[in-house]
Amino acid sequence: MLDLLLYCLLGIGCGTFCGLLPGIHPNNVIPVAVGLTAFLSLDPLCTVAFLVSAAISNTFVSYLPSTFLGVPEEGTALSVLPAHRLTREGRGYHALKISTAGCLFGLLFGLLLLVPFYFLAGPTYRLLKGWVPLILILIAALMILTEHSPRRMGWAILVFILSGLLGLVSLSGRVCSSDSALIPLFTGLFGLSTLLVSLEGTCKLPKQEIDDQPVRLNPKIMGIGGSIGAFMGMLPAVGPAQSTVVAQLATQSKGTDEFLFCVSEVNLLKVFYSFILLYLIGRARTGIAAAIQDLVQVNSTVLVLMIGASILAGGLTTLIVLRLGRSASSFIPKIPYRLLILLISCWVVGLTIYFCGPVGLPLLSTATAIGLLPPKAGVKRVHCMGVLMLPVIIMGI
Repeated sequence: MLDLLLYCLLGIGCGTFCGLLPGIHPNNVIPVAVGLTAFLSLDPLCTVAFLVSAAISNTFVSYLPSTFLGVPEEGTALSVLPAHRLTREGRGYHALKISTAGCLFGLLFGLLLLVPFYFLAGPTYRLLKGWVPLILILIAALMILTEHSPRRMGWAILVFILSGLLGLVSLSGRVCSSDSALIPLFTGLFGLSTLLVSLEGTCKLPKQEIDDQPVRLNPKIMGIGGSIGAFMGMLPAVGPAQSTVVAQLATQSKGTDEFLFCVSEVNLLKVFYSFILLYLIGRARTGIAAAIQDLVQVNSTVLVLMIGASILAGGLTTLIVLRLGRSASSFIPKIPYRLLILLISCWVVGLTIYFCGPVGLPLLSTATAIGLLPPKAGVKRVHCMGVLMLPVIIMGI
C-alpha cells in the first residue's frame, strides 16, 4: 500500500515537471517507466499508479505554460488565446484558477458519472464507432455556421481546409512520427501565432492580480460540458480538442470564464475516462493507457487503483498548480515581453528539431502562418482544429 502511495507521489512529480515544460509529455517517460519495471522486477501495479498519477497531474499543470507563455498542446490548444489574453490584461492567475477548477470539477463529475458510464460505454461505442467521420463532418459544419456572415464562413472553410491538409501531410508518419508532429502543429497554429499577434500591442506583461475569490459559474454550463466530455470519451478517434468544440457549440457560452472552464473540464474527462475505457471495452485511447494495457490485465483491482490514483493526483495537483500560479504571476511579468517570446520561440524551435528533425521547421512555419489567418480574417481560431478533424474524417471514409 505504501509502495503504491509512493509511486503515486512520484507520478505527480513527473507529471508536474513535464507539464511545466511546453512540448514535454508523460508519454516521453513511458519507455523508461516500462523498461525499469522489467529490469528491476517492479510490481506492475506500482508502475500503473505512477503513470495514471503522471497523466492526471500533467493535465492540470499544462494549463500553466499555456496561460502565461501561450504554448499549447492538444488538450490546451483552444484555451491558449482567451487565457493568454487574460494574462495580457493582468488576470493570468484568474485564468489559471478557472482552468484548474474545470479540471477538478471534471474529475469529480467523472466520478459521479461512473455508474451510467459503466452501462452505456460499451453499447454506445459499438453503435457509434462507424459513424465518427459523419459526426465530425457535422461538428465542422456547425463550427462554420457559427460565423454567421458568408464572408466569415468562407474564411472559416479556408482555415479548416488548410489546417486539415497540413494535418494530413504531417500526421501520415512520413515526415516524423504523428505524436512528434503534434508539437510544431499545435505550437504554430495556436501558440506562436497567438504570441506574434499579441506583439502588435503589448510591450510587456502587466502586473498580475492574485484573485482569491471563489469560482462562480453557471451550473448548467458545468453540467453540459461534463456530460459531453463523458459522451465524446466513448467515441474512437475523437480527442479532447474535438470534444471541446462540441461542448462549446452546445453551451453557446460567450463568456471567457465559462469557455476556459469547459475546455479544461472536457480535457480532464478525456484523460480520466481513457483509463476507465480500458476496463469497460479493452481499448486504449492514449499512449499511457496503451502502456498500462501492456503492463497488466485490466481487472477490477486495477480499475480501483486507477480511480484512486486519479483522485489523489487531482487533489494534490490542484494545490500545486495554484501555488505555482502565484509564483508565475509575480515572476513572469518581470521578464521583457519581447524577450519572453524570443525565449519561447527558441525553446519551441529546439523541441521541433529534437523530435522531428530539420523537416519539422517547415511544419512549424506553415502552421504558424495558418494560425495567423483567423485573427486577421476575424474568425474563430477553433477552425484550426481541422488539423486533426479532417485526417480522421478522410481516413474514416
